[in-house]
Amino acid sequence: MVSIVLASHGTFSEGIKMSGQMIFGPQQDVAAVTLMPEMGPDDLRAKILEAVEGFEEKDQVLFLVDLQGGTPWNQISLLLDEPGHENWVAVGGMNLPIQLPIPRQTEKKDGANQLRLSYIKPNISQVMFPKTVFLPPFPSLSL
Repeated sequence: MVSIVLASHGTFSEGIKMSGQMIFGPQQDVAAVTLMPEMGPDDLRAKILEAVEGFEEKDQVLFLVDLQGGTPWNQISLLLDEPGHENWVAVGGMNLPIQLPIPRQTEKKDGANQLRLSYIKPNISQVMFPKTVFLPPFPSLSL
């Protein structure tokens, strides 16, 4: 089984989680973590770790993050580089169409990385592993 952390600036992740629950019902081992204006990076890191500690499955964790390069993404990236987190995977560009089917797929896949490869990668533009970011080619702009 794969645990899921939805992480965002503001309450976006809570809204995504609530929408998923309205469609599929309550989901086990899915948490929303929010960065609020009064928080700093260390506060967010503590909330992320607290969310993971609440999961039954702590080894296979998929992080769906709102925006690559923002504080939630950066704090999760630092966690991915730590020993013992080799099976943690982060994906940038969280949205409802990507998130909705994932809880139904978590028990069918071998782990967070397999879930990313088989389901998310074909449907999203930014995928991150520790120390590696894959981005699609950007078309050149002509004015």
